[in-house]
Amino acid sequence: MYKKWKERYELAIIASNDGLWDIDLKTRHIYFSKKWLEMFGFKDGDINTIEEWFELIHKEDRPNVRNKFEEHLNGETEHFICEYRIRNKANRYKWILVRGKAFDDNHNKRMLMMSMDIEQRKRLTKELQYVDLLVEYGRIVIFKWKYDSEFSIEYISKSIKSYGYESGDFENQRVKYFEFVHEEEVEELKEDIKEAINNDDRSFSKVYRVKDKDGAIRWIFNRTIFLKDDFGNVTHLYGYITDITRMKLHEEELTLKIQDEVDKNTEKDRILVHQSKLAAMGEMLGNIAHQWRQPLNNINLLTHFIRDNYGDLSKDELDDIIKDTKIQIDYMSQTIDDFRNFYQPVKDKVKFNIKDAIVQSAKIIDTQFEESGITLNVVGDEIETINYKNEFQQVILNILNNASDAAIIKKRNVDFKPVVNIFIEKDKNNMGIIKLSNNCGEVSLEIRERMFEPYFTTKFENQGTGIGLYMAKTIIEKNLHGSIHVKNINDGITFIINLPL
Repeated sequence: MYKKWKERYELAIIASNDGLWDIDLKTRHIYFSKKWLEMFGFKDGDINTIEEWFELIHKEDRPNVRNKFEEHLNGETEHFICEYRIRNKANRYKWILVRGKAFDDNHNKRMLMMSMDIEQRKRLTKELQYVDLLVEYGRIVIFKWKYDSEFSIEYISKSIKSYGYESGDFENQRVKYFEFVHEEEVEELKEDIKEAINNDDRSFSKVYRVKDKDGAIRWIFNRTIFLKDDFGNVTHLYGYITDITRMKLHEEELTLKIQDEVDKNTEKDRILVHQSKLAAMGEMLGNIAHQWRQPLNNINLLTHFIRDNYGDLSKDELDDIIKDTKIQIDYMSQTIDDFRNFYQPVKDKVKFNIKDAIVQSAKIIDTQFEESGITLNVVGDEIETINYKNEFQQVILNILNNASDAAIIKKRNVDFKPVVNIFIEKDKNNMGIIKLSNNCGEVSLEIRERMFEPYFTTKFENQGTGIGLYMAKTIIEKNLHGSIHVKNINDGITFIINLPL
C-alpha cells in the first residue's frame, strides 16, 4: 500500500509541479525531492530530521502544525493538511499548503508529504482583506447583484452601515435594492442598465439618488461591470457605490453662486449699456448742435436783415429771404432725420456695404472734423456683409470721435495737419479688415492694455464716461462676432476691426 500511494503521490507531484518529501517516522529522517529543495533553495543534506523541519516553520504557525501532525499520527485524521509559513535558504518565509498521509511499510511507519507554493494566493488574500477593511470603514459600498427583476443581492460590504443598514438586510432579502433607490430614479436606472447590456457594454456608470434607512436622500455614483456565463449571457452585476452628496451640494451651491455672479454681471452690463446710451445721446445732441450752429446763425442774420429793412423790402426780395430761410430749416430737419436713423435700434441683421456705412458715420461728425481740421480718407475694397449696420456705425463713430478729441489735444502743443485714413480689405479667410489710422499721437503700452476696460478714460471727468471703447469692443465681439485691437504706428495709432463677411 505504501508503494502504491508513493507511486500515486509521485505522479501527482509530477503533474502539479509541487514538492514531494518522505518521512521515516521511526528514524525521524526526512528525504526531500529535488523539486522540493529547488522550491526553497536548499541542497540535499541541508535538512535531515523532523526537528530541523520544525525549526524552519514560522514560530506563530509551529504549534498548529505540530498539533495537526500529532493528531494525524494518532489516527485522529485521515490526512495531514495544513497551511503554514516556512523559511527558505534566503531566510525569507513563504506560504505553503502541505498534504500528507502516514503508512505502515513492513512494520516501519512512514509518511508521504506534498508541498504546494501558495505564496501568491496568500498575498492576494491579504490584499483583499486590506480592501475589505478599507471598504468597511470607508464610504465605498461593494455590491454583487443577480441580473433578475429584483436585482437580488448576493453580497454587500459591511460599509452599507454608513447608510444605516446591515449587510444582512440585503443579503437576506429583508430590503431589496430598488427599495434603497429613490422611487423617482428606479425606472430610469432599470432602463439605463438594460440599454447598456443590449449595447454589449462592459460596464455601466450612473449618478442617482438613494434613501438611507432614516429616509434621508443621498446622491451616489454607481460603477458596475457585467459578469457573463459561458454563453455570453449577463448573470450578475458587480460594482460599487460611493456617496457624493456633499460634492453634489457643493456643485449646486457653486451653480447658484455662478448664477448670482451672472446676474450681477448682467446688471452691470445693463447699467453700462444705459450709460452708453446716455453718452451716445449726449454725443448726438452735441453733434446736432454742431450741425445746427451754422444754419441757425444764417437764419438769425436773415431775421435781423428783415427787421432792419422792414418796409423797404420788395416782394421778390422777401421771397428770396423766405426761400433761403426754408433751405436752412430743411437742412436742419434733414440733420435730425440723419441722426434719428443712425441711432434707431435695429434687431435684425441687414446686408450693407462697409465703405458706405463708414461714409455715413463720418457724415455725422463733419462739423467736428472741420473744427479740428481733420482730413478724412476712406479707401479700399467694396465689401458687403450681413450684420447689424447701426451698431457697426456706432463703433466707427466712437473711434472717429476719439480721433477728433486727440487732434484737438495735440494741436494745443504741436502745429500739424491731422489725417484719418480708413482702409478696407478682404482677407483670404473671407474676413473684412477695417483699419482706422490717425496721426494724432501714439499711446503708451499701459493705456493700450486698458483702453477697452469699462470706465477707463484718459480724459477729465467732465469730458467722458470711459465706456465708449468698452462698448465698442463689446459690440464688435459679442454682437457682430468679430474682433478689435489697437496698435501704435508712426506718430499715431491704428484700430483694426475684423468682421465676418
